[in-house]
Amino acid sequence: MSEMPSEATIFVAFHPVSDGVFEEWAGQVQAVAGDTPGFRHLSVALDLQPALSLTFSDESLLQHWLDSSAWSQLKDVGAGQGIRREFSDLVVVDGDGPPTGVGIFVHEVDPVNRPGFAAAQRRLMDLSAAAAGFEYSILTGPRLADDGIEEWTAVAKFRTDALLAQWRDSSERAAALGELRSNLEQEFSSPFETNSFGSIVRVTGGRPASTPDWKVGMMVLLVLYPTVMVLSRFVGPYLDRWGAEPWLSMWLSQILSVSLLTYLLMPLATAAFSFWLDPYRGSSRKVSVVGAIVVVLIYAATLTLFANVRWLQFWDYA
Repeated sequence: MSEMPSEATIFVAFHPVSDGVFEEWAGQVQAVAGDTPGFRHLSVALDLQPALSLTFSDESLLQHWLDSSAWSQLKDVGAGQGIRREFSDLVVVDGDGPPTGVGIFVHEVDPVNRPGFAAAQRRLMDLSAAAAGFEYSILTGPRLADDGIEEWTAVAKFRTDALLAQWRDSSERAAALGELRSNLEQEFSSPFETNSFGSIVRVTGGRPASTPDWKVGMMVLLVLYPTVMVLSRFVGPYLDRWGAEPWLSMWLSQILSVSLLTYLLMPLATAAFSFWLDPYRGSSRKVSVVGAIVVVLIYAATLTLFANVRWLQFWDYA
């Protein structure tokens, strides 16, 4: 199975300007970019935060556009009209994880529901602005599908991934999502999601895909085995000295191991092996085989380590 081409998108947010000025300038960007190799589409945000997104067929073509004299001249023209960037540009490439602290959400909206969707999205953005670590949020669109449904993309930027996760899991956001969902054609999606146990879920062009189960299983074993071995060697003896019964000691050890895997070890391992776990970047036979070989070699290294280093052997160390 060959790797799918990876679209690349830049999101650019601007300071507010007079009515009509930004829309006219965005039209100029559309006209110039439309003749550029690899250009796919441009989306604009006018009523919330002035912003636009430019999508190209792959990252190299996007980077070529960003380095071009055409884009430089357009920025100069915009600056002369008071159109100045408010935040750092955000580049997102299909198949890569989002930048630190960035959440991207794709919404499918029937045109008749656009006013309700925009109002609900504004309230959600206002709430996010009061959350810890918030930096900015933008909404661009619409991108029209063949069936006439509009696709809107919302971007939320927080200082860290942890602060973004705190906002995503907050009761305030959960309460506001009900109104937003009532204006959507289906549940919103994110182009890139990971869970704590090695699976990456991606949605590209409306097509969802996730890490194959056999890769997830290999990753869990890769992290679980040394974790259990180390905890048995260094934590188990302390639980025994404190008088914990074996059934209780095992239960407490499992709580610790699951917590470590969920919140620290598996996210780190997933990030390190994202090239292999990603359902698109890792879909080719070559990448799948190479990644599997690397994991098996790490299996062999950990088995050798625990088989030969007595200091790590919980069953034989006094």
